[in-house]
Amino acid sequence: MIKRIVPLLLFYNSIAFANSPPNSKYFSPISESRRALQDSNREIKQLSKLSHKEQIEQNLNKSELKAKKQILPESDICLPISGIYLQGITLLNNTDLENITPISHDCITTSTLNLLAREVTQLYLDKGFITARVQFIQPNKDGELGVQVIEGFIEKIEGGNWWINTRFLFPNTINKPLNLRALDQGLDQANRLQSNQATLDILPGQLSGGSIVVLHNRHKRPWFVSTSIDNYGQINTGEWLGHTTLSFDSPFGMSDFFSININTTIKSYSEKFNRSYTLFYSVPYGNLTFSNFYSYSQYLTKLQLPNSLIDLDGNTQQYGIKGDYLAYRDQDNLITLSGQLTQKRVNNYFADALILVSSPKLSVLELSVNHAHIFTDGVLNSNFSIEKGLSILGIDSSKNIINNQFIKYKFALDFNQYFTAFDANYQFKHQLFAQYSPDPLPGIEWLSLTERSAIRGFSHSSVSGDNGWYIRNTLSRSYWVAGSQVTPRVGFDLGQVYPQGKRRQESTAFGFSLGITAHYNQATIDIDISRGEIVSGSVTRNEPIMALFNLAYQF
Repeated sequence: MIKRIVPLLLFYNSIAFANSPPNSKYFSPISESRRALQDSNREIKQLSKLSHKEQIEQNLNKSELKAKKQILPESDICLPISGIYLQGITLLNNTDLENITPISHDCITTSTLNLLAREVTQLYLDKGFITARVQFIQPNKDGELGVQVIEGFIEKIEGGNWWINTRFLFPNTINKPLNLRALDQGLDQANRLQSNQATLDILPGQLSGGSIVVLHNRHKRPWFVSTSIDNYGQINTGEWLGHTTLSFDSPFGMSDFFSININTTIKSYSEKFNRSYTLFYSVPYGNLTFSNFYSYSQYLTKLQLPNSLIDLDGNTQQYGIKGDYLAYRDQDNLITLSGQLTQKRVNNYFADALILVSSPKLSVLELSVNHAHIFTDGVLNSNFSIEKGLSILGIDSSKNIINNQFIKYKFALDFNQYFTAFDANYQFKHQLFAQYSPDPLPGIEWLSLTERSAIRGFSHSSVSGDNGWYIRNTLSRSYWVAGSQVTPRVGFDLGQVYPQGKRRQESTAFGFSLGITAHYNQATIDIDISRGEIVSGSVTRNEPIMALFNLAYQF
Protein backbone atom coordinates (compact mmCIF):
# COMPACT_ATOMS: atom_id res chain seq x y z
CA MET A 1 0.00 0.00 0.00
CA ILE A 2 2.82 2.40 0.88
CA LYS A 3 4.42 2.08 -2.54
CA ARG A 4 1.13 2.99 -4.17
CA ILE A 5 0.46 6.02 -1.98
CA VAL A 6 3.94 7.53 -1.86
CA PRO A 7 4.19 8.33 -5.58
CA LEU A 8 0.95 10.34 -5.43
CA LEU A 9 1.97 12.26 -2.32
CA LEU A 10 5.38 13.03 -3.70
CA PHE A 11 3.92 14.07 -7.02
CA TYR A 12 2.24 17.06 -5.43
CA ASN A 13 5.24 17.72 -3.24
CA SER A 14 7.55 17.69 -6.26
CA ILE A 15 5.52 20.52 -7.78
CA ALA A 16 5.86 22.56 -4.61
CA PHE A 17 9.55 21.80 -4.38
CA ALA A 18 10.18 23.27 -7.83
CA ASN A 19 9.84 26.74 -6.33
CA SER A 20 10.62 26.22 -2.67
CA PRO A 21 10.70 29.16 -0.26
CA PRO A 22 13.83 30.55 1.37
CA ASN A 23 15.04 28.84 4.55
CA SER A 24 12.83 25.91 3.61
CA LYS A 25 13.26 22.71 5.59
CA TYR A 26 11.63 20.77 2.79
CA PHE A 27 13.76 18.64 0.53
CA SER A 28 13.12 17.96 -3.14
CA PRO A 29 14.42 14.59 -4.35
CA ILE A 30 14.02 15.57 -8.00
CA SER A 31 15.96 18.81 -7.41
CA GLU A 32 18.75 16.85 -5.75
CA SER A 33 18.85 14.40 -8.68
CA ARG A 34 18.86 17.24 -11.20
CA ARG A 35 21.68 18.95 -9.30
CA ALA A 36 23.74 15.75 -9.23
CA LEU A 37 23.31 15.20 -12.97
CA GLN A 38 24.14 18.83 -13.75
CA ASP A 39 27.27 18.69 -11.60
CA SER A 40 28.51 15.57 -13.37
CA ASN A 41 27.62 17.06 -16.76
CA ARG A 42 29.64 20.14 -15.87
CA GLU A 43 32.67 17.99 -15.02
CA ILE A 44 32.31 16.00 -18.24
CA LYS A 45 31.99 19.13 -20.37
CA GLN A 46 35.05 20.69 -18.77
CA LEU A 47 37.07 17.57 -19.55
CA SER A 48 35.79 17.30 -23.13
CA LYS A 49 36.57 20.99 -23.75
CA LEU A 50 40.29 20.57 -23.07
CA SER A 51 41.13 20.12 -26.76
CA HIS A 52 38.76 22.95 -27.74
CA LYS A 53 40.50 25.31 -25.28
CA GLU A 54 43.87 24.28 -26.71
CA GLN A 55 42.69 25.01 -30.25
CA ILE A 56 41.60 28.54 -29.31
CA GLU A 57 44.84 29.29 -27.46
CA GLN A 58 46.89 28.03 -30.41
CA ASN A 59 44.96 30.20 -32.87
CA LEU A 60 45.28 33.29 -30.65
CA ASN A 61 49.07 32.98 -30.85
CA LYS A 62 49.26 32.59 -34.62
CA SER A 63 49.97 35.33 -37.13
CA GLU A 64 48.47 35.51 -40.58
CA LEU A 65 50.45 33.77 -43.31
CA LYS A 66 51.56 35.97 -46.19
CA ALA A 67 53.11 35.02 -49.51
CA LYS A 68 56.63 36.22 -50.36
CA LYS A 69 56.78 39.61 -52.00
CA GLN A 70 58.68 38.65 -55.16
CA ILE A 71 60.32 35.81 -57.03
CA LEU A 72 61.80 37.75 -59.97
CA PRO A 73 63.50 41.17 -59.95
CA GLU A 74 60.85 43.87 -60.34
CA SER A 75 60.74 45.52 -63.77
CA ASP A 76 58.22 47.32 -65.97
CA ILE A 77 59.85 46.16 -69.20
CA CYS A 78 57.55 44.07 -71.40
CA LEU A 79 58.73 40.48 -71.72
CA PRO A 80 58.73 38.61 -75.05
CA ILE A 81 55.87 36.29 -74.13
CA SER A 82 52.38 36.09 -75.60
CA GLY A 83 50.52 34.62 -72.63
CA ILE A 84 50.58 32.57 -69.44
CA TYR A 85 49.21 29.15 -68.58
CA LEU A 86 48.94 27.36 -65.20
CA GLN A 87 49.57 23.70 -64.50
CA GLY A 88 49.90 21.37 -61.52
CA ILE A 89 46.93 22.84 -59.64
CA THR A 90 44.68 20.22 -58.02
CA LEU A 91 43.88 21.72 -54.61
CA LEU A 92 42.26 24.93 -55.89
CA ASN A 93 38.96 25.18 -57.76
CA ASN A 94 37.81 27.56 -60.46
CA THR A 95 36.13 29.82 -57.91
CA ASP A 96 39.46 30.24 -56.12
CA LEU A 97 41.28 31.06 -59.36
CA GLU A 98 38.73 33.73 -60.25
CA ASN A 99 40.25 35.83 -57.45
CA ILE A 100 43.49 36.20 -59.40
CA THR A 101 44.03 39.65 -60.94
CA PRO A 102 43.37 39.48 -64.72
CA ILE A 103 46.54 39.70 -66.80
CA SER A 104 46.73 41.84 -69.92
CA HIS A 105 48.60 40.01 -72.68
CA ASP A 106 49.57 43.31 -74.31
CA CYS A 107 52.50 43.75 -71.91
CA ILE A 108 53.57 41.14 -69.39
CA THR A 109 56.34 42.24 -67.03
CA THR A 110 58.24 40.62 -64.18
CA SER A 111 56.06 42.69 -61.84
CA THR A 112 53.03 41.01 -63.42
CA LEU A 113 54.57 37.56 -62.88
CA ASN A 114 55.49 38.33 -59.26
CA LEU A 115 51.91 39.46 -58.58
CA LEU A 116 50.57 36.25 -60.14
CA ALA A 117 52.94 34.09 -58.08
CA ARG A 118 52.01 35.91 -54.87
CA GLU A 119 48.28 35.60 -55.49
CA VAL A 120 48.46 31.90 -56.38
CA THR A 121 50.63 31.18 -53.36
CA GLN A 122 48.29 33.19 -51.11
CA LEU A 123 45.33 31.12 -52.30
CA TYR A 124 47.15 28.02 -51.11
CA LEU A 125 48.16 29.65 -47.84
CA ASP A 126 44.57 30.68 -47.15
CA LYS A 127 43.59 27.02 -47.37
CA GLY A 128 46.48 25.89 -45.16
CA PHE A 129 48.73 24.47 -47.91
CA ILE A 130 51.90 26.24 -46.82
CA THR A 131 54.47 24.26 -48.85
CA ALA A 132 53.00 24.93 -52.30
CA ARG A 133 55.64 26.53 -54.55
CA VAL A 134 55.38 28.40 -57.84
CA GLN A 135 57.97 27.91 -60.58
CA PHE A 136 58.18 29.42 -64.06
CA ILE A 137 58.70 27.22 -67.12
CA GLN A 138 60.34 28.31 -70.37
CA PRO A 139 57.84 29.63 -72.94
CA ASN A 140 56.42 27.01 -75.31
CA LYS A 141 56.45 27.24 -79.08
CA ASP A 142 53.48 29.61 -78.94
CA GLY A 143 55.39 31.99 -76.68
CA GLU A 144 53.29 31.20 -73.59
CA LEU A 145 55.07 31.19 -70.25
CA GLY A 146 54.26 28.23 -68.01
CA VAL A 147 53.52 28.60 -64.31
CA GLN A 148 54.14 25.26 -62.58
CA VAL A 149 52.68 24.78 -59.10
CA ILE A 150 54.32 22.13 -56.93
CA GLU A 151 51.78 21.18 -54.28
CA GLY A 152 53.72 20.05 -51.23
CA PHE A 153 52.98 16.75 -49.51
CA ILE A 154 54.01 14.97 -46.32
CA GLU A 155 56.79 12.52 -47.02
CA LYS A 156 56.99 11.20 -43.46
CA ILE A 157 56.45 12.14 -39.83
CA GLU A 158 59.19 11.70 -37.26
CA GLY A 159 59.25 12.03 -33.49
CA GLY A 160 56.21 9.99 -32.52
CA ASN A 161 56.24 7.96 -29.31
CA TRP A 162 53.98 6.58 -26.55
CA TRP A 163 52.83 10.08 -25.60
CA ILE A 164 52.47 11.38 -29.16
CA ASN A 165 50.93 8.65 -31.29
CA THR A 166 51.18 9.87 -34.88
CA ARG A 167 48.73 7.23 -36.14
CA PHE A 168 45.99 8.74 -33.99
CA LEU A 169 47.04 12.40 -34.13
CA PHE A 170 47.88 12.56 -37.85
CA PRO A 171 45.95 9.70 -39.50
CA ASN A 172 46.09 9.20 -43.28
CA THR A 173 48.53 12.06 -43.86
CA ILE A 174 51.57 10.33 -45.38
CA ASN A 175 51.88 11.12 -49.12
CA LYS A 176 48.91 13.48 -48.77
CA PRO A 177 48.99 17.28 -49.32
CA LEU A 178 50.63 19.08 -46.42
CA ASN A 179 47.95 21.19 -44.77
CA LEU A 180 48.92 23.34 -41.81
CA ARG A 181 45.40 23.15 -40.36
CA ALA A 182 45.60 19.36 -40.18
CA LEU A 183 49.00 19.61 -38.51
CA ASP A 184 47.68 22.22 -36.08
CA GLN A 185 44.77 19.93 -35.23
CA GLY A 186 47.15 17.08 -34.49
CA LEU A 187 49.25 19.36 -32.29
CA ASP A 188 46.15 20.56 -30.44
CA GLN A 189 45.10 16.96 -29.83
CA ALA A 190 48.57 16.17 -28.48
CA ASN A 191 48.70 19.26 -26.27
CA ARG A 192 45.26 18.68 -24.77
CA LEU A 193 47.21 16.33 -22.49
CA GLN A 194 48.74 18.35 -19.66
CA SER A 195 51.98 16.36 -19.78
CA ASN A 196 52.70 17.34 -23.41
CA GLN A 197 54.17 20.52 -24.80
CA ALA A 198 54.53 19.53 -28.43
CA THR A 199 55.84 21.57 -31.35
CA LEU A 200 56.84 20.65 -34.89
CA ASP A 201 59.27 21.59 -37.62
CA ILE A 202 58.72 21.16 -41.35
CA LEU A 203 61.90 20.17 -43.17
CA PRO A 204 62.56 19.55 -46.88
CA GLY A 205 62.13 15.94 -47.91
CA GLN A 206 64.11 13.83 -50.34
CA LEU A 207 61.37 13.84 -52.99
CA SER A 208 60.30 16.82 -55.08
CA GLY A 209 57.61 18.68 -53.14
CA GLY A 210 58.00 16.38 -50.16
CA SER A 211 58.35 17.56 -46.58
CA ILE A 212 59.33 15.83 -43.37
CA VAL A 213 57.34 16.74 -40.26
CA VAL A 214 59.52 16.48 -37.16
CA LEU A 215 57.76 16.47 -33.79
CA HIS A 216 59.34 17.73 -30.57
CA ASN A 217 57.84 17.31 -27.13
CA ARG A 218 58.77 18.55 -23.67
CA HIS A 219 57.12 15.77 -21.71
CA LYS A 220 56.27 15.97 -18.00
CA ARG A 221 54.91 13.29 -15.69
CA PRO A 222 51.74 11.75 -17.18
CA TRP A 223 49.60 11.71 -14.04
CA PHE A 224 48.03 14.58 -12.14
CA VAL A 225 46.22 14.83 -8.82
CA SER A 226 44.15 17.78 -7.68
CA THR A 227 42.16 18.16 -4.50
CA SER A 228 39.88 20.84 -3.12
CA ILE A 229 37.43 21.61 -0.35
CA ASP A 230 34.48 24.00 -0.50
CA ASN A 231 31.10 24.75 1.01
CA TYR A 232 29.18 24.38 -2.26
CA GLY A 233 26.98 21.58 -0.92
CA GLN A 234 23.37 21.68 0.23
CA ILE A 235 22.16 22.17 3.79
CA ASN A 236 20.06 19.00 3.70
CA THR A 237 22.89 16.72 2.56
CA GLY A 238 26.02 18.49 3.83
CA GLU A 239 27.51 21.86 2.88
CA TRP A 240 31.24 21.12 3.12
CA LEU A 241 32.51 18.95 0.29
CA GLY A 242 35.84 17.41 -0.62
CA HIS A 243 36.89 16.80 -4.23
CA THR A 244 39.72 14.71 -5.66
CA THR A 245 40.61 14.31 -9.33
CA LEU A 246 43.13 11.82 -10.66
CA SER A 247 44.02 11.85 -14.36
CA PHE A 248 46.35 9.86 -16.62
CA ASP A 249 47.70 10.96 -19.98
CA SER A 250 48.00 8.39 -22.78
CA PRO A 251 47.41 5.32 -20.57
CA PHE A 252 47.22 3.03 -23.64
CA GLY A 253 49.75 4.85 -25.82
CA MET A 254 47.10 6.33 -28.13
CA SER A 255 47.40 9.96 -26.96
CA ASP A 256 44.27 9.12 -24.98
CA PHE A 257 43.13 10.51 -21.64
CA PHE A 258 41.53 9.06 -18.51
CA SER A 259 40.16 10.85 -15.46
CA ILE A 260 38.32 9.92 -12.28
CA ASN A 261 36.62 12.49 -10.03
CA ILE A 262 35.49 11.72 -6.48
CA ASN A 263 33.32 14.14 -4.51
CA THR A 264 31.94 13.61 -1.03
CA THR A 265 30.74 15.43 2.03
CA ILE A 266 33.77 15.92 4.24
CA LYS A 267 32.01 14.41 7.24
CA SER A 268 29.43 11.72 6.50
CA TYR A 269 26.82 12.01 9.19
CA SER A 270 24.44 9.17 9.91
CA GLU A 271 21.52 11.40 8.95
CA LYS A 272 22.90 13.05 5.79
CA PHE A 273 25.61 12.77 3.14
CA ASN A 274 26.27 13.27 -0.57
CA ARG A 275 28.80 11.37 -2.69
CA SER A 276 29.52 11.22 -6.41
CA TYR A 277 32.00 9.61 -8.81
CA THR A 278 32.74 10.41 -12.45
CA LEU A 279 34.84 8.43 -14.94
CA PHE A 280 35.88 9.96 -18.26
CA TYR A 281 37.92 8.58 -21.17
CA SER A 282 38.72 10.12 -24.55
CA VAL A 283 40.84 9.21 -27.56
CA PRO A 284 41.62 11.38 -30.62
CA TYR A 285 41.71 10.45 -34.28
CA GLY A 286 42.67 13.46 -36.37
CA ASN A 287 39.70 15.82 -36.51
CA LEU A 288 37.65 13.37 -34.45
CA THR A 289 37.57 12.93 -30.68
CA PHE A 290 35.69 10.00 -29.15
CA SER A 291 34.82 9.94 -25.47
CA ASN A 292 32.75 7.93 -23.03
CA PHE A 293 31.79 8.63 -19.46
CA TYR A 294 30.05 7.26 -16.40
CA SER A 295 28.87 9.04 -13.27
CA TYR A 296 27.19 7.85 -10.10
CA SER A 297 25.94 9.83 -7.11
CA GLN A 298 24.00 9.06 -3.95
CA TYR A 299 22.56 11.07 -1.11
CA LEU A 300 20.81 10.64 2.24
CA THR A 301 18.82 13.11 4.30
CA LYS A 302 16.14 12.93 6.98
CA LEU A 303 12.59 14.26 6.86
CA GLN A 304 11.00 15.14 10.18
CA LEU A 305 7.34 14.12 10.28
CA PRO A 306 5.02 14.86 13.23
CA ASN A 307 5.60 11.46 14.83
CA SER A 308 8.70 10.05 13.15
CA LEU A 309 11.95 10.70 11.30
CA ILE A 310 11.89 9.35 7.73
CA ASP A 311 14.81 8.58 5.41
CA LEU A 312 14.92 10.32 2.05
CA ASP A 313 17.66 8.80 -0.09
CA GLY A 314 18.45 8.16 -3.69
CA ASN A 315 21.01 7.69 -6.40
CA THR A 316 21.57 8.83 -9.96
CA GLN A 317 23.73 7.37 -12.66
CA GLN A 318 24.40 8.25 -16.25
CA TYR A 319 26.67 6.84 -18.89
CA GLY A 320 27.17 7.72 -22.50
CA ILE A 321 29.36 8.09 -25.56
CA LYS A 322 30.22 11.22 -27.49
CA GLY A 323 31.88 12.10 -30.77
CA ASP A 324 33.28 15.52 -31.71
CA TYR A 325 34.31 16.41 -35.26
CA LEU A 326 36.20 19.57 -36.18
CA ALA A 327 34.38 20.39 -39.41
CA TYR A 328 36.08 23.69 -40.25
CA ARG A 329 39.11 25.62 -39.12
CA ASP A 330 40.83 28.80 -40.23
CA GLN A 331 42.73 31.65 -38.65
CA ASP A 332 39.68 33.06 -36.85
CA ASN A 333 37.05 30.30 -36.71
CA LEU A 334 36.53 26.80 -35.37
CA ILE A 335 33.35 24.85 -36.12
CA THR A 336 32.74 21.57 -34.31
CA LEU A 337 29.91 19.07 -34.79
CA SER A 338 29.04 16.75 -31.91
CA GLY A 339 26.78 13.82 -31.19
CA GLN A 340 26.13 12.26 -27.80
CA LEU A 341 24.00 9.38 -26.56
CA THR A 342 23.33 9.28 -22.82
CA GLN A 343 21.32 7.04 -20.53
CA LYS A 344 20.16 8.50 -17.22
CA ARG A 345 18.72 6.47 -14.36
CA VAL A 346 17.36 8.08 -11.21
CA ASN A 347 16.08 6.32 -8.09
CA ASN A 348 14.59 8.31 -5.22
CA TYR A 349 13.19 6.64 -2.10
CA PHE A 350 10.82 7.69 0.66
CA ALA A 351 11.28 5.37 3.65
CA ASP A 352 12.70 2.70 1.29
CA ALA A 353 9.73 3.04 -1.10
CA LEU A 354 10.55 4.07 -4.66
CA ILE A 355 9.08 7.45 -5.66
CA LEU A 356 8.02 6.69 -9.23
CA VAL A 357 7.33 10.25 -10.34
CA SER A 358 10.82 11.32 -9.19
CA SER A 359 12.65 8.28 -10.57
CA PRO A 360 12.82 8.59 -14.35
CA LYS A 361 14.85 6.46 -16.73
CA LEU A 362 15.86 8.32 -19.88
CA SER A 363 17.83 7.73 -23.06
CA VAL A 364 18.77 11.03 -24.68
CA LEU A 365 20.37 11.76 -28.06
CA GLU A 366 22.00 15.17 -28.38
CA LEU A 367 23.26 16.76 -31.61
CA SER A 368 25.09 20.07 -31.45
CA VAL A 369 27.15 22.55 -33.45
CA ASN A 370 29.72 24.80 -31.81
CA HIS A 371 31.29 27.88 -33.40
CA ALA A 372 34.24 29.74 -31.89
CA HIS A 373 35.21 33.07 -33.42
CA ILE A 374 38.53 34.55 -32.38
CA PHE A 375 39.00 38.31 -32.20
CA THR A 376 42.20 40.21 -31.53
CA ASP A 377 40.94 41.01 -28.03
CA GLY A 378 38.71 38.07 -27.17
CA VAL A 379 36.75 34.96 -28.11
CA LEU A 380 33.06 34.50 -28.94
CA ASN A 381 31.79 30.94 -28.54
CA SER A 382 28.26 29.86 -29.49
CA ASN A 383 26.60 26.46 -29.23
CA PHE A 384 23.24 25.19 -30.45
CA SER A 385 21.99 21.72 -29.60
CA ILE A 386 18.92 19.53 -29.93
CA GLU A 387 18.10 16.79 -27.42
CA LYS A 388 15.64 13.99 -28.14
CA GLY A 389 14.38 11.44 -25.64
CA LEU A 390 14.40 7.93 -27.11
CA SER A 391 12.75 4.62 -26.29
CA ILE A 392 15.96 2.59 -26.53
CA LEU A 393 18.50 1.00 -24.18
CA GLY A 394 15.82 -0.63 -22.08
CA ILE A 395 13.50 2.40 -21.91
CA ASP A 396 9.84 1.41 -22.34
CA SER A 397 7.61 4.46 -22.69
CA SER A 398 4.45 2.39 -22.16
CA LYS A 399 5.59 1.58 -18.60
CA ASN A 400 6.88 5.05 -17.77
CA ILE A 401 4.59 7.63 -16.17
CA ILE A 402 7.04 10.37 -17.17
CA ASN A 403 7.33 11.76 -20.70
CA ASN A 404 10.63 10.30 -21.88
CA GLN A 405 10.26 11.07 -25.60
CA PHE A 406 10.62 14.83 -25.32
CA ILE A 407 12.52 17.22 -27.55
CA LYS A 408 14.55 20.10 -26.16
CA TYR A 409 16.49 22.94 -27.79
CA LYS A 410 19.42 24.64 -26.09
CA PHE A 411 21.53 27.66 -26.96
CA ALA A 412 24.65 28.90 -25.19
CA LEU A 413 26.77 31.97 -25.87
CA ASP A 414 30.08 32.78 -24.16
CA PHE A 415 31.94 36.00 -24.85
CA ASN A 416 35.31 36.77 -23.28
CA GLN A 417 36.69 40.22 -23.99
CA TYR A 418 39.93 41.81 -22.84
CA PHE A 419 40.16 45.59 -22.79
CA THR A 420 42.12 48.45 -21.27
CA ALA A 421 40.64 51.29 -19.23
CA PHE A 422 42.44 53.89 -17.12
CA ASP A 423 45.78 52.22 -17.89
CA ALA A 424 44.56 48.90 -16.48
CA ASN A 425 43.73 45.58 -18.17
CA TYR A 426 40.30 44.06 -17.57
CA GLN A 427 38.37 40.98 -18.62
CA PHE A 428 34.63 40.98 -19.26
CA LYS A 429 32.89 37.61 -19.42
CA HIS A 430 29.32 37.34 -20.65
CA GLN A 431 27.38 34.06 -20.67
CA LEU A 432 23.91 33.44 -22.06
CA PHE A 433 22.03 30.16 -21.81
CA ALA A 434 18.50 29.36 -22.95
CA GLN A 435 16.43 26.23 -23.37
CA TYR A 436 13.01 25.57 -24.87
CA SER A 437 10.83 22.50 -25.17
CA PRO A 438 7.32 22.21 -26.57
CA ASP A 439 6.86 19.12 -24.37
CA PRO A 440 6.47 18.74 -20.61
CA LEU A 441 9.94 17.71 -19.46
CA PRO A 442 10.99 15.26 -16.75
CA GLY A 443 12.09 17.17 -13.67
CA ILE A 444 15.76 16.28 -14.15
CA GLU A 445 15.66 18.01 -17.56
CA TRP A 446 14.33 21.33 -16.24
CA LEU A 447 16.38 24.49 -16.25
CA SER A 448 17.26 25.57 -12.71
CA LEU A 449 18.03 29.26 -12.20
CA THR A 450 19.31 28.83 -8.67
CA GLU A 451 22.13 26.40 -9.40
CA ARG A 452 25.64 27.67 -8.70
CA SER A 453 26.47 27.50 -12.43
CA ALA A 454 23.45 29.68 -13.29
CA ILE A 455 22.48 32.70 -11.16
CA ARG A 456 24.76 33.32 -8.23
CA GLY A 457 23.47 34.07 -4.74
CA PHE A 458 21.12 31.17 -3.88
CA SER A 459 21.55 28.55 -1.17
CA HIS A 460 18.01 28.05 0.16
CA SER A 461 15.49 28.75 -2.60
CA SER A 462 14.97 26.70 -5.73
CA VAL A 463 13.46 27.97 -8.98
CA SER A 464 13.26 25.77 -12.08
CA GLY A 465 11.08 25.10 -15.08
CA ASP A 466 10.80 23.49 -18.50
CA ASN A 467 11.76 26.61 -20.44
CA GLY A 468 13.86 29.62 -19.57
CA TRP A 469 17.07 31.57 -19.89
CA TYR A 470 19.74 33.28 -17.83
CA ILE A 471 22.71 35.59 -18.32
CA ARG A 472 25.88 35.87 -16.24
CA ASN A 473 28.11 38.93 -16.41
CA THR A 474 31.50 39.10 -14.71
CA LEU A 475 34.06 41.92 -14.76
CA SER A 476 37.51 41.14 -13.39
CA ARG A 477 41.05 42.47 -13.21
CA SER A 478 44.26 40.61 -12.34
CA TYR A 479 47.15 41.86 -10.20
CA TRP A 480 50.46 40.38 -9.17
CA VAL A 481 51.06 40.67 -5.43
CA ALA A 482 54.14 39.10 -3.81
CA GLY A 483 54.38 36.40 -6.46
CA SER A 484 50.66 35.61 -6.39
CA GLN A 485 48.11 36.39 -9.08
CA VAL A 486 45.10 38.03 -7.46
CA THR A 487 41.88 38.56 -9.45
CA PRO A 488 38.98 40.47 -7.88
CA ARG A 489 35.64 40.37 -9.71
CA VAL A 490 32.11 41.69 -9.64
CA GLY A 491 29.10 39.97 -11.20
CA PHE A 492 25.44 40.44 -12.02
CA ASP A 493 23.11 37.65 -13.19
CA LEU A 494 19.52 37.61 -14.41
CA GLY A 495 17.14 34.92 -15.64
CA GLN A 496 13.59 33.66 -16.06
CA VAL A 497 11.85 30.29 -16.21
CA TYR A 498 8.52 29.47 -17.82
CA PRO A 499 7.05 26.21 -16.49
CA GLN A 500 4.56 24.26 -18.59
CA GLY A 501 0.92 24.64 -17.65
CA LYS A 502 -1.53 27.53 -17.73
CA ARG A 503 -1.82 27.91 -13.95
CA ARG A 504 1.89 28.22 -13.32
CA GLN A 505 3.44 31.64 -13.80
CA GLU A 506 6.92 32.64 -14.78
CA SER A 507 9.57 33.40 -12.19
CA THR A 508 12.41 35.89 -12.41
CA ALA A 509 15.65 35.64 -10.47
CA PHE A 510 18.67 37.88 -10.27
CA GLY A 511 21.81 37.99 -8.19
CA PHE A 512 24.84 40.11 -7.36
CA SER A 513 28.27 38.81 -6.43
CA LEU A 514 31.69 40.00 -5.31
CA GLY A 515 34.61 37.63 -5.36
CA ILE A 516 38.35 37.24 -5.41
CA THR A 517 40.65 34.48 -6.63
CA ALA A 518 44.30 34.10 -5.65
CA HIS A 519 46.80 31.75 -7.35
CA TYR A 520 50.14 30.89 -5.78
CA ASN A 521 52.16 28.11 -7.40
CA GLN A 522 49.82 25.07 -7.38
CA ALA A 523 47.39 26.49 -4.80
CA THR A 524 44.19 28.44 -5.50
CA ILE A 525 41.86 30.18 -3.06
CA ASP A 526 38.49 31.57 -4.11
CA ILE A 527 36.04 33.57 -2.00
CA ASP A 528 32.65 34.68 -3.28
CA ILE A 529 30.01 36.80 -1.54
CA SER A 530 26.64 36.90 -3.28
CA ARG A 531 22.95 37.49 -2.79
CA GLY A 532 19.97 36.56 -4.93
CA GLU A 533 16.36 37.57 -5.21
CA ILE A 534 13.32 35.88 -6.76
CA VAL A 535 10.25 37.61 -8.18
CA SER A 536 7.32 35.28 -8.84
CA GLY A 537 4.13 37.10 -9.76
CA SER A 538 3.55 39.69 -7.02
CA VAL A 539 5.74 37.85 -4.51
CA THR A 540 9.37 38.86 -3.93
CA ARG A 541 11.69 36.56 -1.99
CA ASN A 542 15.06 37.74 -0.74
CA GLU A 543 17.83 35.22 -0.28
CA PRO A 544 20.21 35.62 2.67
CA ILE A 545 23.75 36.70 1.84
CA MET A 546 25.79 33.67 0.84
CA ALA A 547 29.54 33.28 1.37
CA LEU A 548 31.32 30.57 -0.60
CA PHE A 549 34.88 29.38 -0.06
CA ASN A 550 37.07 27.10 -2.16
CA LEU A 551 40.63 25.94 -1.56
CA ALA A 552 42.30 23.84 -4.27
CA TYR A 553 45.75 22.37 -4.76
CA GLN A 554 47.25 20.52 -7.73
CA PHE A 555 50.11 18.10 -7.16
